[in-house]
Amino acid sequence: MAERDAAYARARSLLAALADTAADPETSGGFEEALLQLDHIDPAARRPVQRAIITDRAAAYDGLADAFTQLGESGVDPFELALCRSMVATAWRQDRTR
Repeated sequence: MAERDAAYARARSLLAALADTAADPETSGGFEEALLQLDHIDPAARRPVQRAIITDRAAAYDGLADAFTQLGESGVDPFELALCRSMVATAWRQDRTR
């Protein structure tokens, strides 16, 4: 359970950091919606977001993918997680074209 909580915390922090550093408010909102979706998956796992300072957005995106993989391996509903991944991928593509 501790690994699952750590993966949630990492995912939430990286999503918040990607939202904070997005190219524009619309793209930031896409990452924030993904964060809300993640919170919907397991409301009990909501913890304060730890400020993640990122200098490499691609590395943060890869770290987020790793956190999602860990969540999937810990038993998080795969359909809910797929929706969250899709939302992040959409925001990421949008951010990369701005």
